[in-house]
Amino acid sequence: MKLQTEKYERVSNIAGLFWILLLTLPFVVWGGFKAFSVFSNDIRQWLPKGFVEAERYDWFKENFGVDEMIVASWEGCTLDDPRLPRLAHDLRQARSTDGEAVFSRVLTGPEMLASITDLNVAPDEAIRRCRGVFLGPDDATTCLLAFPSESASRNKTQVVDVLLATAKSSIGLNETETHIGGPTVDGAAIDRESKKSLQRFMGMTLVVVMFLTWIRLRNVLLTTVILGASVYCGVVSLAVLYWTGGTMNLTMIMLPTLSFILAVSGCVHMTNYFLKAKYVHQSPDPVMESVRYGAIPVFMASLTTALGMGSLCTSKILPIRQFGLYTALAVMVSLPVIIYFVPTVLCWLARTRSLIASKDELRDEGKVPMGIMLRLCSATSRRIPNLTVFAFLLVLVGLGIGAGYLESTVKVQGRFANSTKIIQDYVWMESRLGPLVPMEVVLRVPKDHPLTEWDRMRMVDSMEHSLRQGQHVNASYSAATFRPKLSNRRGALGGAADQLLREAWQGKLPQLEQIGLIRSAEDEQLWRISLRINAMNDIDYGYLLDVMQVSINDHLAKINHRLAETNQPPIAAIITGGVPMMYRAQHQVLSDLMISFLSAFLTISLVMMYVARSIWGGLIAMLPNILPPVTVFGFMGWIGQPIDIGSVMTASVAMGICVDGTIHMLAWYRRGMAEGMSKELAMQHSFKNCGKSMIDSTLICGLGVAPFMFSAFLPTVRFARLMLVMLIVGLGADLLMLPGLVLGPLGWFFVKSRQKKVDRVNVIAQSQRQNAA
Repeated sequence: MKLQTEKYERVSNIAGLFWILLLTLPFVVWGGFKAFSVFSNDIRQWLPKGFVEAERYDWFKENFGVDEMIVASWEGCTLDDPRLPRLAHDLRQARSTDGEAVFSRVLTGPEMLASITDLNVAPDEAIRRCRGVFLGPDDATTCLLAFPSESASRNKTQVVDVLLATAKSSIGLNETETHIGGPTVDGAAIDRESKKSLQRFMGMTLVVVMFLTWIRLRNVLLTTVILGASVYCGVVSLAVLYWTGGTMNLTMIMLPTLSFILAVSGCVHMTNYFLKAKYVHQSPDPVMESVRYGAIPVFMASLTTALGMGSLCTSKILPIRQFGLYTALAVMVSLPVIIYFVPTVLCWLARTRSLIASKDELRDEGKVPMGIMLRLCSATSRRIPNLTVFAFLLVLVGLGIGAGYLESTVKVQGRFANSTKIIQDYVWMESRLGPLVPMEVVLRVPKDHPLTEWDRMRMVDSMEHSLRQGQHVNASYSAATFRPKLSNRRGALGGAADQLLREAWQGKLPQLEQIGLIRSAEDEQLWRISLRINAMNDIDYGYLLDVMQVSINDHLAKINHRLAETNQPPIAAIITGGVPMMYRAQHQVLSDLMISFLSAFLTISLVMMYVARSIWGGLIAMLPNILPPVTVFGFMGWIGQPIDIGSVMTASVAMGICVDGTIHMLAWYRRGMAEGMSKELAMQHSFKNCGKSMIDSTLICGLGVAPFMFSAFLPTVRFARLMLVMLIVGLGADLLMLPGLVLGPLGWFFVKSRQKKVDRVNVIAQSQRQNAA
């Protein structure tokens, strides 16, 4: 009767679980599908409003509109190419699905050249002024500049697609023949490459994880249950992102993959607890025993992983902060499926068939195919624990010093492989036309300032000329680019002619406002100098900004000094645009790495103190877990390898994952000590019961993200590469350094106070027996 009741309760429980999953499945699948509908990779995401660079960037956009631009050209695109005006006309007519214009304005090299020569400027001089922006160094190759409208710029991929489709239909150029660049193209390329990486390599990850799980467990049913539950957890992570209003970006593409492989890791550990309860301990209720002994370690392991990822929420960079938040949520939401659903389904399946190949291997994991490695690690840590710990500490300190030499990068060439179209287009355009990275200088002239607009233009011209004397500012244009060439002839006729030219230029001011070079604000007039910098050079943005600021300050000091005698308000200038934003974000990446790492260390240490039942024991147990990020990033510092947004996320994430093995090993160690074993036997007990699952979870997590190392999107490549290396280093630290710490002199902190008293009594009793003898 009792067995029938248990059978009925088990069937009732699994039926209830399946009903819950079935009812939530439509919301999960729909949310997972819709999460891919919108990608957002705006440069403005990099910094919050509290930063000066972000405030200036927002101010610039408020006054001059969207800071977006596409530069387009092709082989044979010269001043007399009839295809250029035809494409410009069709782009001006392009409309989005809601009927709004896709591009607010479209400029071409011939049009700009004609605007200058109309002001009595010689053709050679006009060509010189356009060189580097509208004309290439051969004075013939030209381009088209398309500025997206504010509404269209929210979807950069769609804007680029419209331009390429128009080029195809209007002048017969396919995508490979049309060379494009600029901030809008950068954002669209990130969207496209990140989405392509996820679609292409997520399937490979699934195949790799399925193969590894089957190889390690050697059972199709176990593999199916683990993969099914993990896939569900991966889709749940995307559903949470969608239903909470989040959007996909360059960091979020790893969200479903990471959620999936972490769920596999947790399921492997929970499966291990169930199989031991069912086949080794012969428990009448293996589900409850596996939950009793496995729920706390799995929960603690997931909690530390979530804390490691949640520490990224301290970042000032929005994509990193969002990644930390949603991966932490995904890990915790997956817990009910891992802890209860998996063993319940396995119990139901085990009623009619065996789920293991050999009970001997399950009793002693030292007998599995990789058991020689476990036996070697166990013997090493048991015989020379102090030497083992010293060797790891030496590596930790020696390589860790290199972390002080770390540098960061957020440049375009650091985000895409050389084989991608965007890099090839940048190389082509910067060699045929000129630099493509924009930077803006805006002069702020008080509204009632006595300087005439002609004098203000001359001031802009002088400052622009000075800025272009620098090493890295290769091109620029401003209202001074369209200034007339005065005759400077003496006499009434010369003066009258020059006055007519000034008036003609004055008449072009509305046109200059229309193309965004002048803006009349409420209490000031803004004069814009648009600079261009090479994207494919290793430029020190900090040095460049400092040199430019000194040059601007010198010019303004002279002007304001002359005006101070008349008590006129001073003229000010600011530097803004993508370069200052990228420079600040570049430094913020390093700062966030340190802050998130320390946050993860502090929060995870609290959990480890609870697991070790000791403050000092918890801190000591953290040594094997800080080893992977510190040594790996330290090595990168020593060899001069810069980190990027993909790299900075790995330190806290890897620490959170590596702690999983530490928690499971200490859990089995404490269980052995509770059964009266010595420290050495208790540690061997840990190796026998969780060594295989630690190796399994490391291989699954590490090799699960390995397919992304073949992506063309470099932040993803670096994330996958660093995760694999850190997890392998973490596994070695857990199998060698942690046992060495426990079995060495510091192992005293891992023993309960009651056990310490017993050990003291035994030592005293042994000493007394020796003295008596």
